[in-house]
Amino acid sequence: MAVDKKKTPASAGKKPAAKKADTAPVKKKAAPAAVKPAAKTAPKAKPAAPKKESPKSSVKSQTIKSVLPKKGKPAPSPKKSVSKPAEPSPKKPERAKPDAKKADNSPSWMTASSEDITQYMNPGAPKKDEGDKKDRRMIVIWYAVLLLGLLLGTVMTILNAGNPANPWGNGGMTNIININDTSQNAEVQKLLARAEEYLRYEEFDRALDLVDTAEDIEPNNPKIDELRKMIIEKKKLKDAQKQNPTIIVQNTSPVDTGIDTGKKPVDTVKKPEPVVTLPTDGLSPQEKAKQLIVNGIKYRKAGYYDKAVDSFEEAKKLDPNNADAWAEEGLAYYDKGDKQKAMDQARQALGKDPNHPTAHYTLGKIFFDEKLYDDARSELSKSVQSNPNNADAHFMLGVIAYLKADYQTARKEFTATINIDPSFKKVYYNLGLTYSKLSDNNNALKYFEQSIQKDPENYKPLLNVGYLYYDNKQYQKAVNFLEKSIAVNPTAKAYQKLGNAYEEMKNYNKALKAYEKSYSMDSGDFLTAYNYARMLANFGNHASAVKMYQQSISLKNDYASSHINLGNSYLALKEYTEAEASYNKGLQFNTKDSDAYIGLGTLYLKRGDYDKALKNFKEAVDLNPYSSTGYKGMGDAYVKSGIYDDAVGAYKSALDKDPTDIETMVALADIFYKTKNYPDAINYYEKSIKLSGGKNADAYFRLGECYILQQNNDQAKKVFSELKTKFPKYENIGKVDSYLSGL
Repeated sequence: MAVDKKKTPASAGKKPAAKKADTAPVKKKAAPAAVKPAAKTAPKAKPAAPKKESPKSSVKSQTIKSVLPKKGKPAPSPKKSVSKPAEPSPKKPERAKPDAKKADNSPSWMTASSEDITQYMNPGAPKKDEGDKKDRRMIVIWYAVLLLGLLLGTVMTILNAGNPANPWGNGGMTNIININDTSQNAEVQKLLARAEEYLRYEEFDRALDLVDTAEDIEPNNPKIDELRKMIIEKKKLKDAQKQNPTIIVQNTSPVDTGIDTGKKPVDTVKKPEPVVTLPTDGLSPQEKAKQLIVNGIKYRKAGYYDKAVDSFEEAKKLDPNNADAWAEEGLAYYDKGDKQKAMDQARQALGKDPNHPTAHYTLGKIFFDEKLYDDARSELSKSVQSNPNNADAHFMLGVIAYLKADYQTARKEFTATINIDPSFKKVYYNLGLTYSKLSDNNNALKYFEQSIQKDPENYKPLLNVGYLYYDNKQYQKAVNFLEKSIAVNPTAKAYQKLGNAYEEMKNYNKALKAYEKSYSMDSGDFLTAYNYARMLANFGNHASAVKMYQQSISLKNDYASSHINLGNSYLALKEYTEAEASYNKGLQFNTKDSDAYIGLGTLYLKRGDYDKALKNFKEAVDLNPYSSTGYKGMGDAYVKSGIYDDAVGAYKSALDKDPTDIETMVALADIFYKTKNYPDAINYYEKSIKLSGGKNADAYFRLGECYILQQNNDQAKKVFSELKTKFPKYENIGKVDSYLSGL
């Protein structure tokens, strides 16, 4: 089975960090008007605030990055493909700083109250004239209830000490991190303790807010960063559990190396003629016949079939009713390759002994060879009833059960084969396959490895072990066994799976070579061409990718992912008409594919048709509510239409789905900058810089301008100085120098 993944113009999954799928140059954001440095005696200059534009304008002073097809994780099993707009790899995410004016964010179970309790517990509350006695009785009752509750709480705390499920305090609950080791600052310890409590209740956003506040106090504390990463990881895991993405094709078939249907192999080495004992004159005809049968069996096992047949013929003349002579002669004819005579002799034997194991075994082998599996199973079952020690009969029964998907029976028969004859090499591989079908990977691995030891020239167990390690995300081990399999017997499937493994390891150069080799060995497999196309697109070679996608489609026209990925490559080549046709063709085969709508949304965004773009991005998030790319596209469409409030909402939804999306953070910060919301702009620029490791010069530049507009010249100077150090050749370095000279 070859794995594949479909790439869309913007995927919500992992993406390769290799060259972007979209090779079209991205326009730089227009910088704000340069501010002339102030004269030495004049007050310091401030950057001109951006002009307010009409809501219907298309925001040209700032080119927000649109959802370009980036590299999605090319991988190899019919899922989706490699032309999605790449999203950044996860780095340290931050959350928006909590609003100081915000109400207490304590969990609901900490803030319950009652109007009655408030009235009766307030000493200054006016008392009613009527029912005063009743009121006093109520006070007594409330106090009794409170005291009883406190008493029960104390008892439960004692009883539940050490119980990790105990919600009353942490009686025995192990802290996620040792709070006392995190900081010497009591306020930081308090914030992290509360963050950890929120984490336990899966209130991830509140936990992240508290972690951010703690980091503001101690910005370089590694323990704070450790807790943040833990919260992000658990949040992503929780989101993944909720997600139910649409998969166009899920190939659930086993590794297509096929079960070994061969019987116990006949030794091809010519053996010396066996020494036999001729019947003596003093024996009865029946005893002479028995001796001749023994001699015939020796001749058959040594490969001297004609002499074996002669011995059995003599035995039949001496004792015509001896079923052994007829049955063994039938088996000799089978081994010789004359199945018709073999069948005739076996039936003659059964006429004399209806339960004769060798006769049933011979018929079973003949039916097995002719793929008449029901008849074969019937004959072989009768054979093992009379002779349960026939390893080959058990083996063939196991193969028949496997082919009929009766894996428990197959396991039983293959195990019986090993118990009878541990030297039977082929059975170990088949038993490994059977355990794979039973989802018992540990036993599957055990028997595949035994097969490798007993039959090192058999590439199939090596290939299957590679598949097992791949499926369990142990990619380096998968590579090791796949390469060993290729060394024994190079196959297109082995190279294709090797490409899968290299992709997961982000070794895209080797993945490309593996897919290319796979295609050169089997250009008639649609998936081979498809995976090769994805990796070509991943490296930006869209012209070649288009040809490979077309080749894949010519082999299997109804595979939606091929059409959608073809659309992505056309989009990267700016062949918009062809891209639109490909996306719509993909939707003919799968109307529920959110990636096709993302591709169309991206296409219309490039064409300037923002209404159609927005419609398609909305369709994408309706189909996949967890698509950060879909929300990002909606935000881009709103920005292009000048509808900033809705753009902010869309971008925030995108960040909720993927809090590590740097591009969306910058886009959101740009909106806040343009609408003069400088505190929020600063917040998101700073977050994007942290997550990117300070790789976005434009984010530094805008952040510095925001600080100037906020009259925080010290921070502005720090930001511009860092920008100048990191990006000495920045295109707006002249403006940076101008700002610095005035600060």
